Amino acid sequence: MIDYKKRGIFMKLPVLNFESEILSAVSKNQVTVIQAETGAGKSTQIPQMLYLNGYNKITITQPRIMATISLATRVAEELGENVGESIGYKTRYYKTEKFTPITYVTDGYELSTYSSDYHQDNEIVILDEIHEFNLNQETLLGLYKRDLKYNQNVRLVVMSATIDAEKISSFYDNAPIIKIPGKTYPIERKWEPTMRIEECVKKYFSSGTNMLVFLPGKEEIERTAENLSFYFKNTATKIFKLHGEMTYEEQKKVFAHYAEGKIILATNVAQTSITVPDIDFVIDDGNCKQMVCKNGVSSLTTINISQADCDQRAGRAGRCKPGKYVLCSPTSYEARDKYLAPEIERIGLENLVLKLADLHLDPMDLEFVHNPDKKNLQLAKLLLERLEALKDGQITEIGIEMEKMPVSARIARMLIEAKKYSPQVQGDMAIIGAILECGDFRGKKFYVPAMLTDECKKSDLTYQLLLVKTINNLWHTLEGSERVEFYVDRGIKKKIFQSILKSSKDIADKLHLQYMLNTETNDSDYVNIRNCIISAYCDSLYVYSGSYRGVKYEGADNVTRTLDRNSIIAYSYYNIPKVVLAQPLDIKVSKGYYGPYTVNLLRNATAVDLDNEVIRKSLQSIMSHSYYYDEYDGILYDIYRVGSIVVKQEVSEKKPTIERYKDCGWTYRRVIVDNMVLTTIPEY
Repeated sequence: MIDYKKRGIFMKLPVLNFESEILSAVSKNQVTVIQAETGAGKSTQIPQMLYLNGYNKITITQPRIMATISLATRVAEELGENVGESIGYKTRYYKTEKFTPITYVTDGYELSTYSSDYHQDNEIVILDEIHEFNLNQETLLGLYKRDLKYNQNVRLVVMSATIDAEKISSFYDNAPIIKIPGKTYPIERKWEPTMRIEECVKKYFSSGTNMLVFLPGKEEIERTAENLSFYFKNTATKIFKLHGEMTYEEQKKVFAHYAEGKIILATNVAQTSITVPDIDFVIDDGNCKQMVCKNGVSSLTTINISQADCDQRAGRAGRCKPGKYVLCSPTSYEARDKYLAPEIERIGLENLVLKLADLHLDPMDLEFVHNPDKKNLQLAKLLLERLEALKDGQITEIGIEMEKMPVSARIARMLIEAKKYSPQVQGDMAIIGAILECGDFRGKKFYVPAMLTDECKKSDLTYQLLLVKTINNLWHTLEGSERVEFYVDRGIKKKIFQSILKSSKDIADKLHLQYMLNTETNDSDYVNIRNCIISAYCDSLYVYSGSYRGVKYEGADNVTRTLDRNSIIAYSYYNIPKVVLAQPLDIKVSKGYYGPYTVNLLRNATAVDLDNEVIRKSLQSIMSHSYYYDEYDGILYDIYRVGSIVVKQEVSEKKPTIERYKDCGWTYRRVIVDNMVLTTIPEY
């Protein structure tokens, strides 16, 4: 047993009492399942104990960037080192450069670098916080089950505080389970079914109290922060926000100690793998926002979290001292599901199918802990065929290129299409790809004037491209104090905007493109950029249906959607495009005047001309064909549709057969095309 002080650990964490058992299990078994309660120290101590007992290549995955970096930093401190020596981290946007024996990575990074022989470089792979069962984790669990048998030297450790240990053990052929209790500080639990979250904070807060308040999303955080700031305006209490749109530097402020107390308003980014010191109270509204994809349409809804999530959130208190957990929700702990539906059962699976196709695997042939919906798999395959990434179930050259790109399938397809055009277009598409990946950087009070041309106005994405360049140029014209409130004053979401800059540079570097952030895009380039967008979104067609309470478009599914209020393409009331390609999004609102309701939106719209050669070619694979016979003129027409939308109508080259027959004394004409009766017409 290694002396704790050798690691700089002076508070004895429960997991250290199980060191011999853990080392023995890992040594004797290829897979070990560890269920360690919140506060046991599993995420920081288990990698250390393995490293200090001779393992020199340990990779440990985390669901989120903040947890990945903060854990690596904490472990480095415990070993008395700087990050980047023995302990490193790798995420999509941030990484330490040189080899480190222990490397914390996001599970997305681990999957993106996975290949059939990749894991052979590792001695230990630790999949942490596996209870979330996000798509990356599900895929890694399945891939490692398939591939570990080919390399007996690799050891897999699967960990979480609220894991269904028996289910994972069974999945890995009865792998051993080690159950570790959490830290012994007691957590008092309370339920407040009728109290609003602000009232709950005020009730339990006293001078010197440190609170972590869980809320579903950024909007709820902003609203609660505004209300609490007014209440605490005459005190020294600090109120912090903690959500995914903030930079890591901004997020770090919550870890500091404040004598007069702090209130941290957080989304579920604070739910796992991080320890915020001094927390006395956790106030939980019991909700989270979840994305669901149904029939290709994404839906964002606020739902009740599970019992396992409540346990995770309660565990944020009692880490360093006794704590309290208050569930401020009409739904009790006992009335909640034990676990939420795993991500693999509710989101689009295009990138999963593409990744497995590149490994020469059909997802139907890979065993998952939770099996994906077959309909979702078929929809993913169909989309990839339309994007020319798959053909007859096999990955194409385009698909191989797409899989190597660190972006979603549609964005990858746009980047490949851009190769047909100038370096300017290719570099601009790297920025647009980053915009689509990172999200809209415009807040409610956004205001940055930009000089638009008519061609730029035809797509929300080209408009955002122009804005990114304009904002970047403006930033570099300022100095010193002028930059302090730059983003706030202009209503720019700082983290998202900075992520776009970094991600676009990463995409350009990875694909060996010229980075066009500081160059101007001309009108002919905008036309070609729209062609790239068409190649990826040709199946997402919408037709103008009126302007009442917003600009409305109808899709092939007969659902009428409202154009995003930030859209530039309908800026002029007299020049609203008749047909657009756009991303559908349903937002389910739980509390409306008449109860729950759904907002059907369109985001990132691009105006299109159905005579455009690129769109007509793209639409060929998804159009249905039928005939229409004009009785008055005696002309047969070919009708091409996408769902209920008529894409084109033209005089058919085919000649219909006209048959006459009598029935009950009446004479009828039967119009036949391709041995199919098209219409029957009575003759008078």
